[in-house]
Amino acid sequence: MPFGKNTYVASKFAYMGIVTYVFFSFSMIWTITAGAFSIDPAAIGTADLTQGIAMVLFALSLFSSGLELCMFLVLGTKKAMMIKVGFFLGLGIAVIGYLLFGKLLVFEKINWEAIMNWINTHQFEVVLVQILSSASGLLIYFGFYKLTCALYEP
Repeated sequence: MPFGKNTYVASKFAYMGIVTYVFFSFSMIWTITAGAFSIDPAAIGTADLTQGIAMVLFALSLFSSGLELCMFLVLGTKKAMMIKVGFFLGLGIAVIGYLLFGKLLVFEKINWEAIMNWINTHQFEVVLVQILSSASGLLIYFGFYKLTCALYEP
């Protein structure tokens, strides 16, 4: 390759960061538009709930893409896919086991209205979690970049 190994790793991480930011922006535009043109109060509340947890979800997606990029670049495609498939297969078996043998009455007790009321009354805490999750997600993503740069050998 005509570039250094760190440049190649940086291009992969920058691409995933830009893609995550673009999808986050589209998500915010969609949520704001849906809330602005909706008449139903329940739909407006759902849009507010979605907007409240979107930053946390995108920070989680940055974490998972950073981990995945690190595994794929350091371990190679076959080993990384084996680990990824094994993890999701184990997670799927655990979910199926819970759905078959666990207490499903827990899902009936979820009160979405109470969750939306809590979010509306605790705006400071929600904003604090959004800020801390985005900052920690970016720091962890940068940590995965540095780790990948240190371990990657083309």
